[in-house]
Amino acid sequence: MHELLRLAFEHQDEVVEYRRYFHRHPEVAFEEKETSAYLRQQLTEAGIAWKPVGDAILAEINGEKPSSDPKTLVLRADMDALPIKEETGLPYCSEVEGKMHACGHDLHMAMLLTAGKLLNGLKTEFSGKLLLAFQPAEEMVCGAHDMIEADPFMDSADYVIGTHVMTDLPTGTIGLRKGGLFFGGERFQIYIDGKEGHGARPHTATDALLAGSALVMNAQSLLARETDAFDSAVCTICTFQAGSACNVIAGSAYLNGTTRFLNEPRRNALKTSLDRITEMTAQAFGCTGRVDWDHYVPAVENDAEMDELVRKSLGGLLGSEALREAPQYTVSDDFSWFQMKTKGYYMVLGCGNGDEAHASPHTPQFIPDEGCLPIGVASYLKLALDLLN
Repeated sequence: MHELLRLAFEHQDEVVEYRRYFHRHPEVAFEEKETSAYLRQQLTEAGIAWKPVGDAILAEINGEKPSSDPKTLVLRADMDALPIKEETGLPYCSEVEGKMHACGHDLHMAMLLTAGKLLNGLKTEFSGKLLLAFQPAEEMVCGAHDMIEADPFMDSADYVIGTHVMTDLPTGTIGLRKGGLFFGGERFQIYIDGKEGHGARPHTATDALLAGSALVMNAQSLLARETDAFDSAVCTICTFQAGSACNVIAGSAYLNGTTRFLNEPRRNALKTSLDRITEMTAQAFGCTGRVDWDHYVPAVENDAEMDELVRKSLGGLLGSEALREAPQYTVSDDFSWFQMKTKGYYMVLGCGNGDEAHASPHTPQFIPDEGCLPIGVASYLKLALDLLN
């Protein structure tokens, strides 16, 4: 066993304790006050300098090994939970009604905090600067962008690395992929305006519900007829609200949803097509329609040079048999905003234990295998020492 892996396993109880604290005290996006306070306390007690960056935390550890070309590495973890009522039955389940760490951010924080404390004790073994970025509001895909806009720390960064746990890979493995890993995303709201009328006299009204129903069907042509079969994309309408009574024809309708894409040309094509389909479908039923777009996040795209460095580093830590080729995920993650500033790499840490009932993130039954925690910690240790040296 590699010495850094052994060191991480020696601190397994500590990282599990951190994880369970975060899991019991979840806070959703823009509300991570107690989470932030706990992290600040732990960093202070460990003698690690930190500063607030908006609602985020940026900690700094300076290496003491001499170097003529010192580097700066940023390690990032997200902090927010989800508005989900937990149904795991775990003894350390959420103590906050209707809120749960159902995406693994509790593990992400615990691993980065533990790795940071260990690396603070290894300062004589690396040069340059290590920054620990604890970022809020990832689930709203804006926390990373806001953190970067609030402080210029990324302007001097040479590398940025993050990790996301996934249950579709077994514990003990790490998924790596060059190029596109997580899709980019953008949210949309559709507004259709018609004219209300009596349900018994439809000829006197302009039915926005009917126009919206047709739009839900017509939007499927975005993928079936306008997207190359080899160019993956998603367009999903998730909510549809129209009407107020059983005898009143709806005069307005509201729909919202999301698009997912791997590149900017596909993003722009989806927007252009949905704008057109919305306007023309509404017109066909005598209504007007428009689309508002927001919460854009680019695709997570791993740097090719970084891919080589990460594979070599982690192969020396875990062995090549533990490194898997990660699939592409149509989910999004605002880690991509960090990658827009410097060379970046996002890893997928396997936390699956073969129990399909607990295998899906963003569900009330999500239970990642805590056995992955020391592996994630050791990976941060190895990558930090290799990249900063």
